[in-house]
Amino acid sequence: VNGGPDKGALVISSEDPNEGNVHILLNGTCIAPRICPQPPYSIDFGSVVVGQTKEMTFELTSCGTEKLVISKMEYSTTTSDEFGWVETPTLPIELNPQDKYTLKVKYTPKNVGEDTGRIEVNTNDPQSPNGYITVKGNGKEGPSCNLVVDPTELDFGSVVQGKTSSEKPIMLTNTGAVSYTHLT
Repeated sequence: VNGGPDKGALVISSEDPNEGNVHILLNGTCIAPRICPQPPYSIDFGSVVVGQTKEMTFELTSCGTEKLVISKMEYSTTTSDEFGWVETPTLPIELNPQDKYTLKVKYTPKNVGEDTGRIEVNTNDPQSPNGYITVKGNGKEGPSCNLVVDPTELDFGSVVQGKTSSEKPIMLTNTGAVSYTHLT
């Protein structure tokens, strides 16, 4: 069933006092397509800064003895739209035994938090015709600027109408990890 070598044993029991059990070793090769690795599959993007994109690959191998045909490879309707293709698979994908296909996917979180989904995969593998690849990622906040104002209060005292007060210094310091370029 699984497209490869199989081994087993046949045991024949009898009432023969000299040979109560007879063991026969069985060997054979199933001629069938097979997809490797076997499901379930998983792609974990880890933590990615909101608005940035991380690309990953996942390799599928034809490890059976016949041509493997991947007829479906698409994101399920419940998958977060933060996941997508780097290169959309052109179906059907046909892999001779030992050939490989590299799936290229990406994750671009829109907000902080976990995102999940799955890519549905249908093949002619008789053991795993309908499988899926789980995708998950976590959107995280990126580095930011941190503007510190000193002093936080200015006292100009009494100023006569129409006159200009004396100047008071204000110090603006960015203690964050990202530069700040716009003040209003």
